[in-house]
Amino acid sequence: MIDLRHEPTHHIQQHILGVLRYSEYVRFRDMRPPGVDSNLYSYHLGRLMAHKFVTKTKQGYSLSVKGVAYIDRVSPSTQKPREQPKVMTMVIIMDEHREVLVRRKKSQPMINKVTFVTGGFYMNDVSLEQSALDKVRQQAGLVLDTLEHIGDCYTRITHEGEVAMNTLIHVFFTRVRRADIEPKDVMFWRALNDFDDAAPASQRLAYELPELLEVGRFFREYSDTLQ
Repeated sequence: MIDLRHEPTHHIQQHILGVLRYSEYVRFRDMRPPGVDSNLYSYHLGRLMAHKFVTKTKQGYSLSVKGVAYIDRVSPSTQKPREQPKVMTMVIIMDEHREVLVRRKKSQPMINKVTFVTGGFYMNDVSLEQSALDKVRQQAGLVLDTLEHIGDCYTRITHEGEVAMNTLIHVFFTRVRRADIEPKDVMFWRALNDFDDAAPASQRLAYELPELLEVGRFFREYSDTLQ
């Protein structure tokens, strides 16, 4: 995994990276900001190379893999990291009685709310499905080989007109026999019409689930207000 802990925040370094954003290779003199002393410019270029954001080749200077990864995270206009939705997996586990396995959250956000098996998807996760399978094993104690990716939903939660949370959720589904699983800790079974105390995305998906299972792959966008 690429280490991006060092942030090249100095305006000279940002200028250099900004030039390299739009060119595959650049000559030394073409990255120098107007009016900047050559020694000062050379120092900041050296810092970018020392932290492996920039590399020198026979063709000229270019962004390294780390530099490309950094540029992908920042705005071209402000050179600051752009906020993006959190990516999560959610697994709906249904038994033969058409009840689903849920848990009550013991931490924020959405503390004490009911949710399906959920978890974040991170840069070093191998795949969406494997991440979801890991969450099922960790939270429900259930070891599965595969899951069905039935759809995706984007949920946007606002507070006093400002975006408080926004999440892209990849939704998976599986059927199990209730006798084959012993819910762990805060996990328990719930009817689909009993989700009034659930987190917004889990609540909406629970109420729509019979229809969603009929239509096949789905995409939903939900918007809620945090009180």
